[in-house]
Amino acid sequence: MAASECFNEWIGRQDGVTNLGKWANFHLSVYRKYFQPDVHADGLTEAAARAISESNLYAVDTLKTLADLICSGRRVSQGRVSTIKAEAAVKHAEFQARLMGVINDVRSRMMSHPRPAHHGAAIRRLPDGLPQPGRARPALGRHTLGAAVTT
Repeated sequence: MAASECFNEWIGRQDGVTNLGKWANFHLSVYRKYFQPDVHADGLTEAAARAISESNLYAVDTLKTLADLICSGRRVSQGRVSTIKAEAAVKHAEFQARLMGVINDVRSRMMSHPRPAHHGAAIRRLPDGLPQPGRARPALGRHTLGAAVTT
């Protein structure tokens, strides 16, 4: 069993936790640059950092468990593999929802502010290039935010 079976969606997908963590940090950076800082935004920064940290710890612990199973020399049952994959899918959905919550909250706050705090320039509406968990992923072209984030 390859670890990629458990974490491919986390790493390889547009709506994976890895990409959403980058998006959350991107949105928070834009917010901090163009809008007045506030306590709620600080809480969102902490929520994103906590979700990213917890997802990293979960991935490392799970990979360690997989390595121990493989290195033990014993035959790993398909049931055990299925359980690990199912748990990883549940955790992925949890972290996905938490990060999308941060992203959506920041986007909502940006759209509700009449003017940015700096430069006097108006912020245009952010394109809807981010995937929504559980929905079909839109194609991202060069004119959307999604094109700006690469791995």
